[in-house]
Amino acid sequence: MSSELEGLPPHIIAALRAPEGTTPDEIRAQFPELQEQTPRIDPNEYRSRVEDAYYRWQQQNSWVHLPDDVSRRLADQVRSDMEWEVRGGA
Repeated sequence: MSSELEGLPPHIIAALRAPEGTTPDEIRAQFPELQEQTPRIDPNEYRSRVEDAYYRWQQQNSWVHLPDDVSRRLADQVRSDMEWEVRGGA
């Protein structure tokens, strides 16, 4: 093992050494302990919730366009809320 890879988690090393075209799901399948750590959220539900959050923000603040930092923060918050729900938070 090269010194650059020393100390990295095994799944990261496997991803770096995987042949081109290997999907993240294929890497995860090799490491079942990652299944619990990586909550899967529905991309359509995520998109819908993000759009709702954008709309609510625009209505509350009377802005037509969201600033980039606001849209990024809203999207991050929606993602973390959904991951919390998937883990059994709600």
